[in-house]
This record gives sequence, structure tokens and C-alpha cells, in this order.
Amino acid sequence: MIDTIAEVGPGIKGPTGYQIGNTYLEEEVQELETRNPIINFMIYYDKSMIYHSSVNTTNIPKTTDYIFSLMDKVVKEVGEENVVQVVTDNEASFKAVDMLLMEKRKHLFWFPCAAHCIDLMLEDIASMKQIKETLDQAKMITKFIYNSLKVVNLMKVFTKDRDLLRPRITRFATEFILLESLIRYEADLTRMCTTNE
Repeated sequence: MIDTIAEVGPGIKGPTGYQIGNTYLEEEVQELETRNPIINFMIYYDKSMIYHSSVNTTNIPKTTDYIFSLMDKVVKEVGEENVVQVVTDNEASFKAVDMLLMEKRKHLFWFPCAAHCIDLMLEDIASMKQIKETLDQAKMITKFIYNSLKVVNLMKVFTKDRDLLRPRITRFATEFILLESLIRYEADLTRMCTTNE
């Protein structure tokens, strides 16, 4: 938000501390409390991803039968002859649904989502004692840097205006990307810490 205000230039006033701590915080809390579980159906066709539909599953038990009925409906809408592969996460109910789909339609193949599989592997790796300690130290360094605008600006001088943090990919991938970023900029960060500025 601050970056956007800075880009627009002088004359734009940011929110007051009261607005941030009360109004906006309350809105965020309310949004988090009312966030609904959603199942999205996407279609990959002609080298691009296309949105098909979403189903709000609030207060609906995500049973194998229920999810199967949703996926079966999507396959019918798209046209059985147009569907070759189904990709889902590795949750047990989705695995069971995919097996039912392949049983009903012999030409279908199911594959677990590679990103979800990698995230599960990274979660296991991150729980190892030595790795967890290293990731905790990386987070501590990052918090120290990003808690002070002066330190962030100084860091950007040494890293040629690059950030350590990147947009969130998946929870555990982000932690390892942060670690890789700290290693990449280790020399720059060391020079930053020894500068007289």
C-alpha cells in the first residue's frame, strides 16, 4: 500500500493509524472468518488454462460421493471425449474420486498435482530438526531486515534493488526460496552489515 502511495506522488494521504488498526484490521478479520472453502474447476486446453466453474462447499461434507458428482458433472459438461486427464491434490477423498472417475471412464488418467506433491515433500523436509533451525534463522534475518524501512532501503542498495521475499507460491516452497535468496545475496548482505551507513 505504501509503495502505491509513493508511486502516485505527493498529495495522496495514506490511512491513519486508527484506520489501519481498527477499520481495516476488522475488515480483514471479518474476511478471514467468512472465507469459504471453494473447489475450482480449471481446464487446460490449447496451451492455456481456462476457468470452468467453482463450487462453494461451505457446510457441505466433502465426501467421495459429493466430490465425484461434481467432477462427473464437469466431465459431462466439457464432453467426455475432450477429457483425457484429471489433476487434483493428494487429499484422500480426491484420490478416491479420481479412481472412481477412471473406473467409470477407462480412457481417463489421474495425476496428483505436482505442486502439491512438492509442497508435501518440502513440508516433510522443513520438519527435520536441522532444516527447521536453519529456516527459523532465515526467517529471523528476514524479519530483522523488513521491520525497518531504513534497513530495507540499505539492503536494496547492496542487492541492486532486489527483494529477498517473493510472492507466495506455496507455504513451504516460499521458505526454501527465501533461504535460496539469502544464500544468493549473502555477500551483499554481509557488506551491508559491515558498512558505516
